[in-house]
Amino acid sequence: MGWLGLDDTDGLGGGCTTHTMHRIITTLENECSENDWVVSPRPSLVRLWPFARRRTRGNAAVAVEITCNSESSRLALCARLDELWNEIVVPDFERNGTAITSEHSEREQSEASPAMLWSPARPDQEWYWRCVKGEVELADCEAVIPPGSRLWQCAGGHGLIGALAAVSWLGEHDHTWEVTCYRMDENISLKRRIPESRCIILDEKFPETILNRDPTISKSLIAPRTPCPVLFGIRAEDGDAAIGAAKWIFESADCEPISGWQLWKTNQATDDHITTISKSIVTSPISVKKHGHAAFTTDCGTDIVAFSQGGEVNRMAQSLRQGDEIEYSGLCAPDGSTHVEKMRLISYSDKRRRRPLCNCGKRMKSMGNGQGIRCPDCGERRPDSWDDELAIESPFALGQWVEPSASNRRHLAAPLGRRGGQYSKTKHGNYEMLGNHG
Repeated sequence: MGWLGLDDTDGLGGGCTTHTMHRIITTLENECSENDWVVSPRPSLVRLWPFARRRTRGNAAVAVEITCNSESSRLALCARLDELWNEIVVPDFERNGTAITSEHSEREQSEASPAMLWSPARPDQEWYWRCVKGEVELADCEAVIPPGSRLWQCAGGHGLIGALAAVSWLGEHDHTWEVTCYRMDENISLKRRIPESRCIILDEKFPETILNRDPTISKSLIAPRTPCPVLFGIRAEDGDAAIGAAKWIFESADCEPISGWQLWKTNQATDDHITTISKSIVTSPISVKKHGHAAFTTDCGTDIVAFSQGGEVNRMAQSLRQGDEIEYSGLCAPDGSTHVEKMRLISYSDKRRRRPLCNCGKRMKSMGNGQGIRCPDCGERRPDSWDDELAIESPFALGQWVEPSASNRRHLAAPLGRRGGQYSKTKHGNYEMLGNHG
């Protein structure tokens, strides 16, 4: 038994690491009987820390378990992996790995730096948690590589970080599934042909699928917008549901032919990247930046940023007042700020409230801390109290969680509806949504 991990083979100009691994898996599956090895039908697709400096387009690494039933089988596999590295991985890197300027980000892009790992044992899964929650350096890998492993690296081999992470991920605490369907080579430069009529009713026909459509803008989310070999991907809580939904689409006469498909066990929609849920008091006025991003500071000294693309999260942030108590989950950025991904309002600030009316019709005022309230006209006094009606209303109910629309969430972000909108703290210090999953 052993594990094959791969990462960092593609670039903005094309390619896809999942496609590279799919071709390797398909080749090895076709050679199983003559070589006495067995390839797992459930390879892993793992998204890593969204702020990693050398992150790729989807920031995903992949791995698959392979069982060799004899020593001769193991030796034959290692020899075959040598060949596949040169026949599949290196050509994919040379064709697609050049760094080009992004149309959507000012971040400096890195050239692909592929690495492939064959390991007879899994590294401790703490390596995965390090890679999904923070920056990891290539030099850190040396202490994690299991004895007896084989490495293939090119152009620096930074993909070793992700390859090790994908191999070490177990997904026992939480996981989802994705079926990725791949295009014929001759179609990659052409517009994708996917039956929109089936995409519209996908969630209704296959209720265990998730994150495949954004109902707020009536937009399908299954197809990428880049010139990569992926035609579409279907995500689901259950692997069989993902397979059934994908087949229902690609078997349609209105869908372009595919070269193959792959089922992946994934960490998508798990919130594994989130380190904490925090309760805080808003202590600064809300600052609305260029492009509509909202920013404010809390009593914990944390700078909170809610990007305009966050939709309801941004709208809630802009509606906050100093003194409001909030609860939020988010991602700590390299500059120390927290990019909020989910938020709710717990209690209103006194700045939203007003004193009750006196019997004479005037609004009462405070006489000072702990001294009650008094009418400025007739002098009537009462114990400290507030009017039931807010002077400054909030468009959001107390306790109501909000999140970005489906088309503006990270791959790792767990939708509120996935498990009923409740959170539970895990052993790794992050919070995840409660409920059942496949």
